[in-house]
Amino acid sequence: MATADLRAPKPKPSTTTLSKVPDPLYHTFRADVQAQQGGGPVPTGSVTFKDGTVTLATTPLGGSYDATTVPKTVTATYSGDDKYQPSTSNTLTGPFAAAAAEEEAPRRRDR
Repeated sequence: MATADLRAPKPKPSTTTLSKVPDPLYHTFRADVQAQQGGGPVPTGSVTFKDGTVTLATTPLGGSYDATTVPKTVTATYSGDDKYQPSTSNTLTGPFAAAAAEEEAPRRRDR
């Protein structure tokens, strides 16, 4: 007599891709997470953005990070869930173009 295997299925590999979003006011970074091998349920969980070993922010999946200071490098790490394994993105390395909020304010001209 055969017995049923009642163990939960092993989480599948995931892929995390990091990109810098064009934004005139902030240094905005977005992480996209998907199954490494097509199809399946939508991943859930969170993404942690880091500059080297320093945590910059943790956001829900599908969110983005608006940097208030210019990071030197940025990586994003997906937390994983019951269906997908954790994964770490590519690393983006600066220098990043200055956002308008960091540029020097126009100088006032005296008449």
